Amino acid sequence: MLAKLHKLRPKARDTIADLLRPSSCIATLTHTDFWCNNLLFRQGDDQSIDCSIVDWQMVTYSRPTNDLALLLVTSVSGDIRRGHTGDVLDAYWNALTAHCRTFGLDVEQQLNYTRHDLQTEYQESLLLAVLLGIGSVDLAIGHPDTEQRLCQVLLDLSNDQVF
Repeated sequence: MLAKLHKLRPKARDTIADLLRPSSCIATLTHTDFWCNNLLFRQGDDQSIDCSIVDWQMVTYSRPTNDLALLLVTSVSGDIRRGHTGDVLDAYWNALTAHCRTFGLDVEQQLNYTRHDLQTEYQESLLLAVLLGIGSVDLAIGHPDTEQRLCQVLLDLSNDQVF
C-alpha cells in the first residue's frame, strides 16, 4: 500500500484537481471541508434539532459525493462507514430526486443519471477524501482516530483497486 501511495504522490495535485472537477451532470456547490467539526447542532425549544454547516471558505463547484465521502472518512469509524455508506447514499439519492421532482426534473430520465452513477462517483470521491485528509491539520498533529480512518479507507481503496 505504501508503494501505491508513493507512486501517487507526484501526481497528487493533478489528481485532486481532477477529482474536484465535476464529472457528470450532477454538480453543485460543495463545502470541500465537510466533517463533523464543521457541523453546528442546536436544540430548539420544541426539542427539534437544527444542524448548520459552518466554515465555508473552501466552497467550490464539484460533485456532491465529495462532501459525503469527506464526512464519512473523517468523522466515523471504518466499520460504521463500510456498514452504512449505502444507507447514506440511498438517503441522499432519495432526497435529491424528490427535491428535483418538485422542480419538474426527473434526474434519471432527463439527465440520464442513476443511483449507480452516484455510487461510482462516491468511490472516486473516497480517493479525494483520503488525499485531502492526509494534508489536514488533524492528521498533521497526529490525531490517532483520523489516522486510523484514513488508513482504513486506503486499505479499502487498495482492495477495490482504485489506485
